[in-house]
Amino acid sequence: MSRELSLENKDDKMDEEKRRVLDENNVPKPLESWIGKAKKGMRSNMLQVLDAVNRADPEEVRTLDGIAEVSGIPKGTIGRWRSERHDFATCLERRGDSWEITKVGHRALEINWTKLDRLVG
Repeated sequence: MSRELSLENKDDKMDEEKRRVLDENNVPKPLESWIGKAKKGMRSNMLQVLDAVNRADPEEVRTLDGIAEVSGIPKGTIGRWRSERHDFATCLERRGDSWEITKVGHRALEINWTKLDRLVG
């Protein structure tokens, strides 16, 4: 019984430590799932899309085809992320005639993901 409690306490301490690191680094809730070395490849591609949209002229990102062209990530992948991944959908939205990154998307570009992977991953 005491062994189970000590394991639970250890898990609770790890969860508390993770929460502290996430809070200290101002990681928006939808982006918490992006942390971890196993997530690095997909996260890198998502950040590539966000950065490209952020830098692009609004005329260049009126469609997913345009986003694919400026980012180098296939349109189908971007569309799948938009429809299937709440985390990515919170980063990119349609405003008027073009796509723009949201506040969450801007924060995603600012976060030091390598540091977080070391601390939490």
